[in-house]
Amino acid sequence: MGFGDAKLALSIGFALGLGRGIYAMTLAFWIGAVCGLALMLLSKKNITMKTEIPFAPFLIIGAWLASSFDFNFLYVF
Repeated sequence: MGFGDAKLALSIGFALGLGRGIYAMTLAFWIGAVCGLALMLLSKKNITMKTEIPFAPFLIIGAWLASSFDFNFLYVF
């Protein structure tokens, strides 16, 4: 996760609020992990744990899911 991803995560947190922002980041990490593992297992290329995969698309997908769906049971903050 680079500095650009941190700026994007901060702006997502400001836009969605604390509760949904944390949920968006959690979703982004899980979606990124699943996609990364799928790429490692299913790709014919030499993709390893050291291969860099952009994280911004996963942040955007997580923010979209957190803002589109109402997760009332996760509002802790």
